[in-house]
Amino acid sequence: MKMTTKENDRLKEMVDMLKHRLIEENCFNITYIAQKLSGDLPQIKSNQELIVGFVRDHEGAEEFYLQIKQSSQTVRIPTSDIDEIEHVEGTFQFYVHY
Repeated sequence: MKMTTKENDRLKEMVDMLKHRLIEENCFNITYIAQKLSGDLPQIKSNQELIVGFVRDHEGAEEFYLQIKQSSQTVRIPTSDIDEIEHVEGTFQFYVHY
């Protein structure tokens, strides 16, 4: 059975809505305490506690961000810029490649 363009567009819209709903319900408003061991974010100090989580911002050009907070510093990395979040097997360490 071949789908029409209109049916295909409607299905794509439904899948996008479902995807965004799952992302919001399962990712947002959940934060993690972490520690930066190394990396390119000079405003975030190494070996100090920080809070990491995903946020949604309707006002910016980008919509979804990985937000990193430490003291009064906040860094937001657009999720579209993140290439990979790599887990180091056997540890609680992750590398964010962007």
